[in-house]
Amino acid sequence: MQLTMLIQPVDDLPTAAAFYRDAFGYTEKFRDGARFCLFDTGALPLALAAGEERLTERTALVYRVDDIEAALARLTAAGARVLLPLEAGPHEWRAVLADPASNPLILTARFTPT
Repeated sequence: MQLTMLIQPVDDLPTAAAFYRDAFGYTEKFRDGARFCLFDTGALPLALAAGEERLTERTALVYRVDDIEAALARLTAAGARVLLPLEAGPHEWRAVLADPASNPLILTARFTPT
């Protein structure tokens, strides 16, 4: 499992993106309309998510995995709860879980060619 980013839910992506760009000087790496923006922070990338990409109501860590079904099984066996079941997002497979302390975490996996 690779920790890939911190995702921050926002109501208004253009306003939030302008804030993080101007106030912190972060460089925008990727944007998907008014729903997702990824910044290079010099450390852990920061993602802003709005609309249908707003998967959680709290800031969450995002983990990239090779086998998302195996990771879901391992984490739920260890005490995680599924908050949003495995689904195909616009760019990857994803699922949202909560750790035993109810902190949200997001699992993602690349789409595999068919």
